[in-house]
Amino acid sequence: MSPSSVLKNIQHIIATARDVQEADELNAIQDARLHVLPLNVTCDKSIDNLVAKVSEIVGFEGLNLLVNNAGIIVRYSSKAEPNRAQLAEQFDVNTISVVLVTQKFIPLLTAAAAKVGGDQLSVSRSAVITISSILGSIGENTLGSTYIQTLAYRMSKTAVN
Repeated sequence: MSPSSVLKNIQHIIATARDVQEADELNAIQDARLHVLPLNVTCDKSIDNLVAKVSEIVGFEGLNLLVNNAGIIVRYSSKAEPNRAQLAEQFDVNTISVVLVTQKFIPLLTAAAAKVGGDQLSVSRSAVITISSILGSIGENTLGSTYIQTLAYRMSKTAVN
């Protein structure tokens, strides 16, 4: 199957933004399949509203692919004044929210997987992709975190990996 034929088979593309009105690049895309919806990953009600709206859009077909791409970087280094709230904010967005969003979408993902045979997620049925960063690598951490103040970010990306 060629890439262009695969793209033609895509019925819905759902993108999210904290503020849909400010998502200029997403809103500029001219594709009738695209739905730009609001999402604040640290708000359970926002996640629930998104899942409900996506359910309306995809119906019984379910969701074939969930891409977790939300992330923030809180400037924090090992030499910084200890600040639990900054670390918690970093983990809430980059790690905890990834788990919660994924859990909320499992029913739609398994519905799509069942259409292909079985309810287990896989690349050939339906899948979850979580975008991470090289900064989440333990082996590639040769700079530490003081210089670019990425201690909290590195910790959250390592955890999500």
